[in-house]
Amino acid sequence: GYQPDKKAIRFLYMGHNSLKSKRMADAAENWYKQAIEADPKFVAPHISLGNFYVKRDKPALAKEQYQQALAEEADNVIALCELGMLMVNEGKLDEGKALINKALKIEEAYTPCHYYLGFLYAKEGKLQDSLSMFDNAAKINPMDYKIYAYKARVFEGRGQLREAAESYRKVFELI
Repeated sequence: GYQPDKKAIRFLYMGHNSLKSKRMADAAENWYKQAIEADPKFVAPHISLGNFYVKRDKPALAKEQYQQALAEEADNVIALCELGMLMVNEGKLDEGKALINKALKIEEAYTPCHYYLGFLYAKEGKLQDSLSMFDNAAKINPMDYKIYAYKARVFEGRGQLREAAESYRKVFELI
């Protein structure tokens, strides 16, 4: 397989370590950019920088990073799922669904694709399909609190506050 440049790996891990510190978290962006400069074909820094931008509420920049990752590795499951979810959040449900489904065909054990698709089905009004996807995600990785966070958002959006509270309770238990 592809062997990334050692400097790029080092910069990537410096970015990850910067995120662990509240004071140094913003420095992660520069570390990820340095990793990309050191090895532009290395996909992980693009995905990490995209995730960084998502958390900073900069979806356009995140989208750009995921697209660059996919330009280098067209079947990268993480980039496909994250870009798909960005599309869903932009209201482009069909495009997002296609990307997430493509990722699931490549790697069906990647949990975020399942709960993203569950969230998407709920937006389409398909509650049973949505709950089924959340159940699939929980079977794969029952300790992923985001499954229950997305499920709670679905219930909350539907006005099912008791179910939402149960899901939020599960989130806090897992955190």
